[in-house]
Amino acid sequence: SLRRAPAAVLRSSQSLAAAAVTAGFAAGRSSLLGFGGARPGVADAGHSENPWLEDPTQTLKYEGPDVLHAHYLERRLEGQLERDIIEHRAMGSNTGVHRVTKFNRVIADRLSALLEELEILASCRRPCGSEAAFPLRSHAAPPVSLQVVQQRTQEIESDFQKMGRPGRCVFGVPFNHSYTEVLDKMLVKQIWEEVRDSRILEMGNESPEFAIKVRVFPYANRIFSIWAFVACATGGD
Repeated sequence: SLRRAPAAVLRSSQSLAAAAVTAGFAAGRSSLLGFGGARPGVADAGHSENPWLEDPTQTLKYEGPDVLHAHYLERRLEGQLERDIIEHRAMGSNTGVHRVTKFNRVIADRLSALLEELEILASCRRPCGSEAAFPLRSHAAPPVSLQVVQQRTQEIESDFQKMGRPGRCVFGVPFNHSYTEVLDKMLVKQIWEEVRDSRILEMGNESPEFAIKVRVFPYANRIFSIWAFVACATGGD
């Protein structure tokens, strides 16, 4: 019959097994360092949690979404865009006619919710092409549908038309960019150039009303999604 081994023998066997495993890991780690071309002792200079880094400052750090900075960017970019539009129309650029610019704050506030829905829609729906099949695409209903966004857009357009004389027409263009601090100056210039080149600022004479809204949506590690919407109601003179 088989007898149970004494507890001391079992503990001794477990200790030997653990030592063998530890030695095996150490040997494997040394082999990997050799394959990677690392010099002996270099790995010890890095962070204890990542021996492959020579400089501990190179360690990637996760930063959560910065909501406060997103609000700051919204105010700064929207103010800058309004100033650029006023100056562009006042100088008569491209048209040679000096024009006064009026802004509709009520419609601008309505555009805020629309931009949030556009951001959600962009994160769960392809802008073009065929959608992926299950399981890459969930069977669950999306948080926002294209129909909902189109309906909200039509409601804002209708309300903007009714705020002036009968017969006004409403035009609008959304713009979207990703943002990092490294691209700050270049991106601000790019947004303005896209608004200018859309030629929506050339519509009408003194009668047009503009609604401008900028929304910034924060993501991890100081990456932001920037949306700008420029709407213009003109005609009915």
